Amino acid sequence: MAETSFEKGIDILRKIEPKINGTVVYCTNIPWKDAMTVLKESTVLVVPSRMESLPQTIKEASYLKIPVIATSVGDIPEVIKNDETGILIPPNDQDKLLDAINNLLVNQEKIEKLTNSAYDFVIKNLTWDVLLPKYVEFYEKLV
Repeated sequence: MAETSFEKGIDILRKIEPKINGTVVYCTNIPWKDAMTVLKESTVLVVPSRMESLPQTIKEASYLKIPVIATSVGDIPEVIKNDETGILIPPNDQDKLLDAINNLLVNQEKIEKLTNSAYDFVIKNLTWDVLLPKYVEFYEKLV
């Protein structure tokens, strides 16, 4: 597997991997369809980025009702509201990342709460049915 950029924070996840109470699957260099199959079979999506805009995979996980643990960088906090639509941790904090992962893996009630809220957020705010009219209006005002 090819390594990803430093910004993605995969090295942080690799450092704590032996202490995670579950199997870690990296989907950084596989085709999208394969990644979605793995994501749908996952218990949690972890996005340990140091720098990021808004990863599409967070929206995809929310739609698939997979809980997300991500760092509070870039536009991620626009979609992940801590303890509402996912779990946010500071970047580079491997201890908090490890705690968040292991705690969520054993808390089905919290998983259901987070995934239902995240799904609702995506459906109400990030589908093409919602976004396309906004884009059209924006571009028409530019003309």
